[in-house]
Amino acid sequence: MEFFKQEKAMENLEKQETDIKNFLKKESGIIEKGKGFLMDLVPDKCRKEAAAMLAAFSIFASASSVFAEGEKEKKIDLFPKDSISESVKREDIKKTADFESLWKVAGRQQEDNEEMADDFEWKKIADKITIEIGGKIENIPSEPVGEKIKSSQYNDIIKTEFYKNFSVEENNETARTFSDAFYESKDVKSFFEFLNGKKENLNDKQKVLFLKSVGSLLGKTYNYDMLKKGEHIEISDEKIYEALRELYVDGKLSQTGICGNLSVFMEKTAKSFGMEAFLQSGSVNGSNDVFSGVVAEVNGKKQIIFITFWGDAIPTNTLNLEKASGVFERAYKSIATFGSYVGNEKEMQFPIETLAQKEIKKSSGFEKTEEMLGKNLEQGEIIREKGLEININPEVKEIKLSKDNFILAYYNYQNVKNNPYQSLDDLNAFRLALRSKEEMFGVEAGITTVFMNIKDLYGGNVEQNDIMGRLVLEGMDSQELIKGDYGRIVFNIGSTLQAGMRLPMDKDIKFLTIGGMGEIAGGMRLMYFNPNNAGKFFIGADVLDRGQFNDFQNQDLIIKEALRKITIGSSVNVYEATVDLKAAKGLIDWGKSLELSGAIKTSGGIELGGKYKSEKSEYETLKPSSKKIGFEAGWKGPKWGFTISGAQTVEKYNSAEKEKSYDIRVKLNILAF
Repeated sequence: MEFFKQEKAMENLEKQETDIKNFLKKESGIIEKGKGFLMDLVPDKCRKEAAAMLAAFSIFASASSVFAEGEKEKKIDLFPKDSISESVKREDIKKTADFESLWKVAGRQQEDNEEMADDFEWKKIADKITIEIGGKIENIPSEPVGEKIKSSQYNDIIKTEFYKNFSVEENNETARTFSDAFYESKDVKSFFEFLNGKKENLNDKQKVLFLKSVGSLLGKTYNYDMLKKGEHIEISDEKIYEALRELYVDGKLSQTGICGNLSVFMEKTAKSFGMEAFLQSGSVNGSNDVFSGVVAEVNGKKQIIFITFWGDAIPTNTLNLEKASGVFERAYKSIATFGSYVGNEKEMQFPIETLAQKEIKKSSGFEKTEEMLGKNLEQGEIIREKGLEININPEVKEIKLSKDNFILAYYNYQNVKNNPYQSLDDLNAFRLALRSKEEMFGVEAGITTVFMNIKDLYGGNVEQNDIMGRLVLEGMDSQELIKGDYGRIVFNIGSTLQAGMRLPMDKDIKFLTIGGMGEIAGGMRLMYFNPNNAGKFFIGADVLDRGQFNDFQNQDLIIKEALRKITIGSSVNVYEATVDLKAAKGLIDWGKSLELSGAIKTSGGIELGGKYKSEKSEYETLKPSSKKIGFEAGWKGPKWGFTISGAQTVEKYNSAEKEKSYDIRVKLNILAF
């Protein structure tokens, strides 16, 4: 018996080592592809530095794979002999992938790159290095979630998890209600009134099946002529209902509208049934689309179910819209990155981000526009981070070099936690950005190649490769208004524009999912400095505007105010320490926000701080209310320093239990060699 156990263990070990080998081989190929793309873009004067940095990429990618894969399979030898240089010894790789062993591997791998070694010196790359190690602790379901229900036939739907206990009587009652709704209702008003009268007669499973059947009819009336012409106009409920009734009762087919029109009708139908419903935009099989979502109660538990205008239903087993949308991405094997909005029949209200979209944006250098502006306003000049940054956590490994005129970065994500709400299986991104270095006006233009694999609901993988473009324009003006015996007053005013574009690399031109975003933030800070500069007090105001469509039917481009915030703060020298305090209160397009922070910095280099942020949502079905409490503690010396930070975040969606997550990070700053 013991012999068979050992034999089985050896088989598992060989399989796991083969998987790691294949992963490293795949990673190496992607890295080479990214290198070629970026080197073609790098200006001649930057090629030497870029070459050195790309050498660092290959070092870092090999070494840091140990950490990510080590979290996934801690009991196996992570570096087969042929996966990296022979000089990298197996025994040097600890199962926990501690930081010391990573640098041992990186050092030896560097020695083996003889062609690059002569030009490669860390001190030539950056005079400051930041190394961050950390991770997020959250509750992740261990079982698969979500499914795609296409058919409306009883013999098919009872094979699904959602309808496995659905009775023949329930099915027949739904069919009778569907038939009566069209035969007894002569216009759309009476149709909606009929459904409202039946809302207590049907359970939510029956209502979902009813809506699926409506979707199957709607999809047949899709107006492809409108699609070809690029027309976005409002179609009346009456026209759509007449087409549906003629199709169902008389078998006569006529065209109505496109995705926005049909999904709006679907949402109104769901609301007539007494269901909580909404509209959402995103990507379906590589094409921009609009679909509807409902909140349904099944077996005493509520969840979000997406229902499309072509008759599919996607149960998600969660009330968290961010996670539910990840299930939708997996169902249709496509990620939009930009253009994911939620709203109702009247308006697009605000954007949402799935877990996958967040990773894609991070890899492409996108930041919150208002936060970029806030940093500039408090300093009175445009802030440009410079140096070498290395970030390692169980899911992400990142290396970024920022110089005066360019940024070069590599980003790798792996879903090592097997999060079923994360549609990404893995992601590799290479980014090049060029920027100006003026203090009062800045331009940064960047391009990122993103290679990713999407995991579908049933265990398969689909490749998606995108080019991401990013443009940032920043302006700043600082004026000293008053200076005298009573101190001085400084007025800072600035603006920041951030725009982005997504272009798929591997789709036919007529099916391209081209997405974009545009935000502009403007603000001011009025600062008072006391006579001996021992203290500073300030008040400021910020506004963020976003470019978006007005609604899901007309899709007229508008500028919408997304944030309005007032900030006050102070920085005071007390004995041998500096005390910083700041408070901000804002109105956002989905609710209200409050931020409080404080920090103490001593002359000995000790730094302590805490933060609190709350967001109260007015649309808790679509956006959660949240609270975040964090702390920072560290020391900063003349040559190096470190920071330990942690945070607890609590999110609350409507009708859902509170969700808690924790984040802990350790950051090492090497200021000079």
